[in-house]
Amino acid sequence: MTYKDITPASVRTAIQEFDELGEAEFLRKYGFREARGYFLRENGNDYPSKAIVGAAHGYAFPEIGPLEWDSFSGGNATVKPVLERLGFVVVGPDRNPDWTRDEIILALEFYLLHRDTKIPGKFSPQILRLADEIRSVAQQLGLSGDDKFRNANGVYMKIMNLRSHDPVYTSQGKVGLPASNKLETEVWAELGGDLAHLRAAAVMIREQLAAPPNGTFGLVYDEPEIEEAPEGRIITRMHRTRERSRQLVAARKKQFLKQHGRVFCETCGFDFESVYGEHGNGFIECHHTKPVHEMKADQKTQLSDLALICANCHRMVHARRPWLSLEQVRELVQKSTSKPG
Repeated sequence: MTYKDITPASVRTAIQEFDELGEAEFLRKYGFREARGYFLRENGNDYPSKAIVGAAHGYAFPEIGPLEWDSFSGGNATVKPVLERLGFVVVGPDRNPDWTRDEIILALEFYLLHRDTKIPGKFSPQILRLADEIRSVAQQLGLSGDDKFRNANGVYMKIMNLRSHDPVYTSQGKVGLPASNKLETEVWAELGGDLAHLRAAAVMIREQLAAPPNGTFGLVYDEPEIEEAPEGRIITRMHRTRERSRQLVAARKKQFLKQHGRVFCETCGFDFESVYGEHGNGFIECHHTKPVHEMKADQKTQLSDLALICANCHRMVHARRPWLSLEQVRELVQKSTSKPG
């Protein structure tokens, strides 16, 4: 049996697994590299076509198992026609990159602000300005595309996609455009019902776009172990930059040491020096405790905004969305240590 013998059901099962595991874990499980060429497009989402086919083979033929990445080739002459024969849509390497959370936040803010009146036309001055703004955000995040990249027509279509999530709109028996995707669903669920929070996130994104090159933006880049905040990647970077300011961290450690006589994690109590001796003297990380959507680009971080926590607890704060508060981490630690045995 080869990849040509897979079935639509096995492909959909592989897609479901991809959604459940996430891209990085899915590719790691099956041993495939990140896709650069052809993508399977399903329900508005794009999936690495070759990896999906390899995993689908394992579902179609469990006695043989999934295909390894080097056992077949992917592309226009191989995987693409197989998937299209099964009824799937495959897009080529010239596609524009997927929208990011930051861009969707700006589009959603625009939609909600105009929902109760009338959405401006696709070539209106308002849409043209929004397209320029969203394109700037994408470029700040290192994205680029062809001459249609984040143009007025594409931005207008994205706004129309958002209608499918709007209970005010769907309660009238309307469905909106069908190309809505998983990320739009997440952003709507997290911010669509809280216009004040959404607008604060949009304002912060714009502030960061306007920040001078030597400002806070861009000093800390994306980290695989850090889950992006609901407010987007740009604000996550700003948050992490402030947590890593050497001057602020040193000042907070000095203040903490004066208050407590030693440096330890404020959530679990771990003391690096007591475990590792001189090698662990003064070692600790800082966490910015102020809610992300309340931070301002030009606002100075106060020492009272910073908590000293160990690397483990800090990773747990940022490991999933929504990020945990220090009190939530503290409760988890206490619950774990209070278990018998």
